[in-house]
Amino acid sequence: MNRDFNQMARAEISIDAQEAIGPFEAWRHTFGQGGISRQPLGEKVIRGAKKLRPKLIRIFLSALQPGR
Repeated sequence: MNRDFNQMARAEISIDAQEAIGPFEAWRHTFGQGGISRQPLGEKVIRGAKKLRPKLIRIFLSALQPGR
């Protein structure tokens, strides 16, 4: 997939941060733990995630290539 981004359609948007349009739903915001490792997440990361008590956890799986 090789796209020329200069040729793609564009749109201009503006955000009024002073206008309230509904409640802040913090659970919709996420955090990520990046990197590729064969090791499990560290205990400190797990404890921190538990404290957040997320309603939603997204897991991204990636195949590790031999030798990496």
